[in-house]
Amino acid sequence: MKSKYTPILIALAIPLAAIAIALSLVYAKKRSVSGLEDFSYAAYISAPKNLSGNTYMLKAQPDRQLADLGETGRLIVVKTADGMSRLAVLVPRTIKENISTNRRYNMVVKIDRDGRVIVESMEKY
Repeated sequence: MKSKYTPILIALAIPLAAIAIALSLVYAKKRSVSGLEDFSYAAYISAPKNLSGNTYMLKAQPDRQLADLGETGRLIVVKTADGMSRLAVLVPRTIKENISTNRRYNMVVKIDRDGRVIVESMEKY
């Protein structure tokens, strides 16, 4: 004998399971990016070459483009998330993101052996 509550429970379980799956996917994506250490402007300014080879998360807003370096990419100035500092970063041509000055971005950046900040990936937030 079937319970009259079984269809109701199934009808509630399906949307709840879908929400749980969606939240776990969002959490997994944020966790993979947030596993990086935040970029420290003060540490970079004091000794940029000491950070060479390291990868960081930089939350920034593009301010203006300094130069188009042809096949290499674009050199842009970004304002850090605190709004107090400006930093030049190289955005390689392999990054296809349209960069807008009125948007904020999470940028995965790597410091090369010469102390330059190179964007490896970026996404709007």
